Amino acid sequence: MAEATIQLTCTIQAGPVFRVAAEITNPTDINAAFFVYKSGAAEALDEYVRVATLNDMQDVGLVRGDSGSLYRKTTVAIDSSDILTGNSVKSVLVARASQLVTETTESSAGFLGVFQHELPLQGD
Repeated sequence: MAEATIQLTCTIQAGPVFRVAAEITNPTDINAAFFVYKSGAAEALDEYVRVATLNDMQDVGLVRGDSGSLYRKTTVAIDSSDILTGNSVKSVLVARASQLVTETTESSAGFLGVFQHELPLQGD
């Protein structure tokens, strides 16, 4: 069983707003593009949507497409108005990234074998 691993760097930058900046690096047995975005009319208008799910890792590509389409990146920056909200955002990013790594490792272990299930025939 291969174990997925990443390095997540997550900081809070103070300024007129509190910016939570996160980056995924050094991936092993997993793609580092954890952050799902929705394309806007221009790249500057793209919107962060969520930390990727297992389905997103399979179904959402890495290339920015037409307006409204989803794509994934290795970085995210989320602004908040106060430090408490910034800390909450940071905690959620860390928890969801950790969950995705765990789910990826568990799913790769669970799908390596052959599934066998006997269904009763009608009338049995």
